[in-house]
Amino acid sequence: MALKTEAELKEIENHLIEMGQLVRSMHVDIKKALEIKDSKLALDVIKRDEVVNNLDEMINEKALALLATQAPVARDLRSVIAMIRTATDLERIGDYAKSIGDFIILSKPLYIPFKEYIDGMFGTFIEMYDEALSIFVKNDYDKVTKIVQKDQLIDNKLKKAWSIVNQSINQNDLMSVLDTFSILRIYERAGDHTKNICEAVIFKVKGKKIDLG
Repeated sequence: MALKTEAELKEIENHLIEMGQLVRSMHVDIKKALEIKDSKLALDVIKRDEVVNNLDEMINEKALALLATQAPVARDLRSVIAMIRTATDLERIGDYAKSIGDFIILSKPLYIPFKEYIDGMFGTFIEMYDEALSIFVKNDYDKVTKIVQKDQLIDNKLKKAWSIVNQSINQNDLMSVLDTFSILRIYERAGDHTKNICEAVIFKVKGKKIDLG
């Protein structure tokens, strides 16, 4: 029975890794589409979101089936719960790439002064995202603090960008400012969901529910 539980846990984890890699590809490609205004690539990214949603449903179904049939011990139970939570966060992060795709397809103008913020926040987000998925698989919760610090960098960039919004209230291109700022908000939220994955790692390994802020 224990071997069967272990095999099923590994299968769920493999689907989770696949989901994580797919979501990452969505963000990398949507960033490229944003830079070159490629609506075709943006549409391709949006289509991938359905695959992400299907993987999320599959993970949940397999996890619930394992809980119902295998009666996993405490450690395995924590792993199942952590994977369900992480799949939910990955699905949401994928939605954010889809939202940027909508921005591109609708041909909304990019407010150029925000480009450096987009580049910086995207780069920091991808770094923390890669690290979060790595520690989830390796159960290496010691690196959580480093990831949380990167989320704070994203938050700081958002605050600086908001000061530009306040200075642009009376400009004719205010809608462009606000629409582009929404992309920055996306990266801030994606960072928060990535931080949630770190919380899931701590729960999986230590059995403690911790709010990383």
